[in-house]
Amino acid sequence: MVRLQSEPSAEDPRPEVPRLFLDRPWVHKLVSQLHRQRQAVPDEKEDEPNIGKMLAAEKLVENAADSPVSSESTETSQCCCSRPQRSVRTCVATLQGADACGRIFAAEAASRGFDQAPRKGFLGDGQALQLEGLGASFKGQGYIPIADFIHLLSYVYSLAMAVGRRADEGWQLHTQWITAPWNGRAT
Repeated sequence: MVRLQSEPSAEDPRPEVPRLFLDRPWVHKLVSQLHRQRQAVPDEKEDEPNIGKMLAAEKLVENAADSPVSSESTETSQCCCSRPQRSVRTCVATLQGADACGRIFAAEAASRGFDQAPRKGFLGDGQALQLEGLGASFKGQGYIPIADFIHLLSYVYSLAMAVGRRADEGWQLHTQWITAPWNGRAT
């Protein structure tokens, strides 16, 4: 759980899909690495990408240590747009199901005063379990469900490659389809 300080903006500070998400070799490596992690393959090859470092290089995360898929640090330069500043980060975990996890998250959020924030959301990979289980604990409190873009990108890419008759056609579909969710449009 994170509390970020930022000024609201009427304009999208980053309206275009970052070029990194439209770079075919990089997206392929990213999705491959995510799929390997889902399959819990323990050994990482030396030549495989470090997603945290790549995102940091693209200035999409402040520090690779903050990336959900990397614990390594890397130097980054300032982003072209103002970035929210983190003021609080807290972690909670449980081996219980989504309902219990949602209650634990809601209790921690309340104890940290997150429920008093004027703008608040919760991040997930878009699965119904998260929206119904974890999200139910935040309903009626003004929390907005937010899909993790990296998970979404991996789903869009995988679907585009499965639908396309050739790899080039799949990539064309990916580049078309990924723009809509980046711009807040569901298709």
